[in-house]
Amino acid sequence: MKIGFRDSVEVLLEMERTDCLVTNTCYNVSQSVKIKRLKVGPEYTVHRIECKQNCEKLVEELRTVSRDVAQVGKSSIWATSRSCTPCSVISSSEAIVLGSESVNKDRIRYRLLLRSRGVMIKLMRELKDLNLDPVIVELEDAESLALTQREEEILRFAYSNGYFDIERGVSMTEIAEHFGIATSSLSDLLRRALKKSIRGYFVEKE
Repeated sequence: MKIGFRDSVEVLLEMERTDCLVTNTCYNVSQSVKIKRLKVGPEYTVHRIECKQNCEKLVEELRTVSRDVAQVGKSSIWATSRSCTPCSVISSSEAIVLGSESVNKDRIRYRLLLRSRGVMIKLMRELKDLNLDPVIVELEDAESLALTQREEEILRFAYSNGYFDIERGVSMTEIAEHFGIATSSLSDLLRRALKKSIRGYFVEKE
């Protein structure tokens, strides 16, 4: 599938989700968990759970509903289990999943890249037919995510001067001083520029 960058849209989509075994298990053990999906598939999904309490008990409980569980560090758990309905539908659609996070036990948000508004409407219709109550939280067209001249200038300078190297050749403060702007403003500009560049990478990859 080749996505036309000019027509594509990025959408933050929230919907109901009650049949995720990992999410239900996590919230039954602790309310202070954060759940993201590292890989969304039609049959299986890889979850990353950040747990601040009852971590050992949660690992034990997750093993009863997952085909693979691993504790990474003191508070991070990876669990692979059968995909819930939203994950299965989205992974089988034309959407590129840029990220996902549980809102609470019953709601989930996905950040998706779709090649057109028509594809988005088709996906929304399918989700509504499954009674998943989809809601668009944010929507951006591709044109609004094109690099501005200023963003490109700053990104080029940061890259050519080693800002992204392991041993940074230049700091954010130094870049801000070079362009005569506040460090906080530079941070926002870099974040937006990187987001647009990463989106462009996924578009071209597909």
